[in-house]
Amino acid sequence: MVYYLYLLIAVTPFLAVSPWLKWHGVPTGVIFGGLVGLLVIGTVIRSPELLRWQQIKKTPLVIPLILFFTANLLSTLWNVASRRMQMLQLSTAQELVYLLFATVFYWALVNSLDSRQKIYQSLQAFLTGAAVAAIYGLVKFYQVLAAAEFPLSDPTAVRLYGTAGEPQVFGGFLITLLPLLAAAILYKLNFTRPLFYYPAAVLLLLALTATFSAGALAGFGVAVILLLLFIPYYNFRQLVSLGLIFVLVGSLIFGLATAFPGYSSAFKAVTYKFTAQMPAFEKLREQGDTSLEGTYKALQKSESDSPAIDSKYLPSVRSKAERTWFRAALWNMFQSSPVLGIGPGNFGPLYDSFRPLGSESPPYVPKPHNQYLEILAETGLIGGVAFLWVLGSLGRLLYQCWQAANPEDRRLLLGLAASLAAVGVHAYSFGILVHIQVWLLLAITAAFAVIINPGAGGRSL
Repeated sequence: MVYYLYLLIAVTPFLAVSPWLKWHGVPTGVIFGGLVGLLVIGTVIRSPELLRWQQIKKTPLVIPLILFFTANLLSTLWNVASRRMQMLQLSTAQELVYLLFATVFYWALVNSLDSRQKIYQSLQAFLTGAAVAAIYGLVKFYQVLAAAEFPLSDPTAVRLYGTAGEPQVFGGFLITLLPLLAAAILYKLNFTRPLFYYPAAVLLLLALTATFSAGALAGFGVAVILLLLFIPYYNFRQLVSLGLIFVLVGSLIFGLATAFPGYSSAFKAVTYKFTAQMPAFEKLREQGDTSLEGTYKALQKSESDSPAIDSKYLPSVRSKAERTWFRAALWNMFQSSPVLGIGPGNFGPLYDSFRPLGSESPPYVPKPHNQYLEILAETGLIGGVAFLWVLGSLGRLLYQCWQAANPEDRRLLLGLAASLAAVGVHAYSFGILVHIQVWLLLAITAAFAVIINPGAGGRSL
């Protein structure tokens, strides 16, 4: 059964990162769900006592996660009963089913990973799958670049999708592992061989830069800074090793930009998301209006009048504008129902009713690109408090295990915590709870914490 577990973890990048993609007409999420079902059945057959409530509540974070699910369910029931929701929305049902599925998946993983060897092997399986997915994404990415006509009028359209349906989704997947790889290089972790994690770090970092996901890049940057703060756990030589990885990836990017003229403009465009400034900004002023909306309108006008005038920034400015509108709509939703929210999964169906004045009504409304405000808007203060309890319980779990850990275990714990921090930063500009790799990372971290300190989280082994 343990090898089946490793296989399930290894195929996660291909079946679960974007579960709506299809393989031979079947959504990959359905296939992955069936595989997880077999894992759950095997776990129960192996240890039927795990189904007892006394054992369930001993699994770290399970009680807070159950309460978070209950808050989502209460929000749904209240919105249906009060007729704010005429009927149960498909998006709401999907949100509830996925949250329940992810919680069960997490529970099965934590109870299956009961030794250091299993933790190490699981991380190797996860990294192997991610490396293969990154190679696949890079090959497809370079094929598109080679076939494109240059100079590109919209270089940001050429982005690495990997095994996901969107580049920012794949970027979010990559940062569940990249900080851990940075820790492996900086702290000389022994869960896998250097011969593996050095090239894996190059592949994943190169793939991350090609997604042009500003939120994922910011998350990885914060994670690296956190790792560097723990000076006693690395020396100058290890710091140089990590620096050489960045130099190598930077050199490869420079070579790519040289080989494909115009590609470097994509980096300038994505930089706008961080700085809100762009070269030749004065060309885009529209009657003195330098607001985000004014810039967006000016760019639209420049694209139709003279595509050569900074029109390459339109996708980035549009993305930034949309996310500003989404945050405003989320706040309006929260104000309309501050206690129990508008119901999970209802942001898209109700967006038009809450979008700020002057904003567009898009034909398709994606996830709102802010996990924290999304929870507050859709489940209200009840859901927000429940989610804070999950985060607080996770922090307490990590602190307890840090106190009990030896230096080697602390190094791996730092790598896992840095990956979680990267995901947390990315959550400000993207949804994270609907991506199973986040739950996988959380389960591995919790399982490792319990191995370090069997009393952590209330569970004894």
